Amino acid sequence: MKRFDVIVVGGGPAGAIAAMHCGGRGLETLLLEKARLPRYKPCAGGLTAAASRELGFELDGTVVERSCSGVRIRIRGEYRTVTADGPVFYTVRRELFDENLCRKAADSGTVLHDGEGISDLRRDGRKTVVTTNIDRYLADIVIGADGFHSLVRRSLGVKFTRDEIKFCVLCEVPVPEEMVNSRFGDMLQVDYDYVDGGYAWIFPKRESVTCGIGGALSDSKSFPDKLRRFLHMNGLDTGVRIKGGFLPTTRFRQPVYGDGVMLAGDAAGFVDAFTGEGIRFAIISGKLAAKTAQECHERGDFSQEAFSVYQSCCENAFGGDLVYAARITDLFSRFSEFVKSTIVKHSGLLKGYLKTMTGEMDYRTFFESIKRRIPLVVLKRLLLLQPEAEDTPA
Repeated sequence: MKRFDVIVVGGGPAGAIAAMHCGGRGLETLLLEKARLPRYKPCAGGLTAAASRELGFELDGTVVERSCSGVRIRIRGEYRTVTADGPVFYTVRRELFDENLCRKAADSGTVLHDGEGISDLRRDGRKTVVTTNIDRYLADIVIGADGFHSLVRRSLGVKFTRDEIKFCVLCEVPVPEEMVNSRFGDMLQVDYDYVDGGYAWIFPKRESVTCGIGGALSDSKSFPDKLRRFLHMNGLDTGVRIKGGFLPTTRFRQPVYGDGVMLAGDAAGFVDAFTGEGIRFAIISGKLAAKTAQECHERGDFSQEAFSVYQSCCENAFGGDLVYAARITDLFSRFSEFVKSTIVKHSGLLKGYLKTMTGEMDYRTFFESIKRRIPLVVLKRLLLLQPEAEDTPA
């Protein structure tokens, strides 16, 4: 069996970044991607400015479809537009974006095997045997970045609880570039009125728009029909193919590591429960997994205890954002009208919403900005008073 210091399973952002940094740190690394690259990936294709900075390099111009400087939001029957001085969001095609990252991983010295997926994972003493549809390998460390249906995660016995799982449906609608420019421009379209406890969206790209609906798993059966109605409502082709996907949103209840194993990206549940953003946390967790892999390799310690530092690093780096994103989602679910009324009446909160995308504001601050305004709105409604409009910074 061919031996590697690290085997990374999954060629999405988490896996590609982990492999890139492992290879760059001098670790003999194998990156396994079950599909042939480039491959389709159901995803809205949104890359926040904060996520882009985490990459540490400029993306190729052929990868970025459009640079967006604002969001047009429909909430409580009103349309609000909030903009920034620079890009807050980039739209990409995941097949090209992921392939680009995987090729960069290969340039770092990582061995890239696409079209090769794992079928089994087991411990053999202090090492892990990885069996694929083609071969068998031996590794000191395995980084599982194989998505929601992660075989690596299942090998650890880790399961997501039902309240940690969201669902989305989406489609890619071909639209002439001139029409994208005139109808949508460089603005994301987000509709918080269309779905209870979630939202519908339109993300403009170069010659298409990605449309979708995301929300609670319990409501997911209605999403395909709702999406077609949303397309019709916006004058878009309803005959396109619709895809669905699960969004695992961890609340850090369970470990994302084991003997010789770490989980990154969606496999670990590192998805924002409020916006559905996953790429930013995939990139950060991939980098942290690579750093931990090097440290454990230098010590020759591949025990579960040694890898526990990885979870601590993830919690310190972005755990607060994910936990507070879940709390904001809970607020929307339990007090929807009050929260929406608060956001509509305080333009500073919309600016704060934008700042979470650029990384200028963390979710705890955004959560507290919303929460401390809700009691006043509730009181005024109980007294049948019209809330006064305010323009307070978040």
